[in-house]
Amino acid sequence: MRSASILMALAFSISPRPLPASDATDAAKAQAEEMSQAVVRGDFKKLADLTHPKIVSQVGGKEQLAEISEKAVQSMKTLGLELKAIKVGTPADPVEANMELYTVVPFTLTLTKMKEEMEKESYYIAVSSNGGKKWTFLDGSQLTVDNVKQILPDFPSALMLPTVKKK
Repeated sequence: MRSASILMALAFSISPRPLPASDATDAAKAQAEEMSQAVVRGDFKKLADLTHPKIVSQVGGKEQLAEISEKAVQSMKTLGLELKAIKVGTPADPVEANMELYTVVPFTLTLTKMKEEMEKESYYIAVSSNGGKKWTFLDGSQLTVDNVKQILPDFPSALMLPTVKKK
C-alpha cells in the first residue's frame, strides 16, 4: 500500500504541470511569433522544429519539411510574390483534450506582388503536451472542421476554426 502511494506521488511530481491559462496563451503567442519570423527570414529548420510532429512525420521528417518549405517560397518568388510579414494575433483560450492543450492563433500574412500589397487572415492550430510551456503548430489555411480531426483526432470541438480571408 505504501509503495502505491509513493508511485502515485512520483507520477504526480513528474507529470507536466499546466501553466495558468494566461501564461499558456502568452507562450503560444510568443512561439507562434517565433515560427512566423522563421518563415519570413527563410529559417526553414526553425520552422520544422516548431511544426507539429504529425505534419513533420507525414512529409518524411524535418529535413524534408524544410526542403518543401524552401521550394514553396522559391515558387512564390518565381510568381512575383514576396512574403513581407506575418503579424500574430491573440490566441484563443487553451482547451484541454486527452492530456494536451489546444489553441487557435490568428495571424495576418502580408505579401507583395509588383509593389501591390495583399493580406490574408489565417491561423495556426497550436498543440502543447506539457501544460502550455512548449507549443507546436499546424498552418490552418487548408484545415476544416472535418479534416482537422484526421490530423488531430482529439481536437476539441469547443475551439472554433476561424475563416481564412483574403483582403
